Amino acid sequence: MSGKVDNENFSSYVEYNKILRTWLVAFGIGGPALLIVNEKLIVKLSAVNELGWIAGVFFLGVSLQVLGALINKYTNWIIYFGEVDESFQEKNRYTLALWLGRQLWIDIIFDLTSMAAFIYAVWIMVSVFA
Repeated sequence: MSGKVDNENFSSYVEYNKILRTWLVAFGIGGPALLIVNEKLIVKLSAVNELGWIAGVFFLGVSLQVLGALINKYTNWIIYFGEVDESFQEKNRYTLALWLGRQLWIDIIFDLTSMAAFIYAVWIMVSVFA
């Protein structure tokens, strides 16, 4: 097996990564937006002391997605810059970026935690009306 990346598979990964991140951020923003426009939901969640918790859980999910995007953005820029300027490859930042770029588990944890947070928030909102 060569060390070369299969561009077609990598392109698919990049596209699915963008799609998932977009959906998660949109959902994380849409949930609180629903609270803003639905006064009954705000009143009911406030009555059971869940409003602040729900807002915090949505904020956590979106924050993890933004943090993941920032990590990926800067990691990839540093790796790119190291390819342009080979002397930069001797810097600790480059070594760290290479390591981060190989750590899929970071994205997996951020994505699963975001999804769990959103599922929990929706579960609480639905259970308040049940």
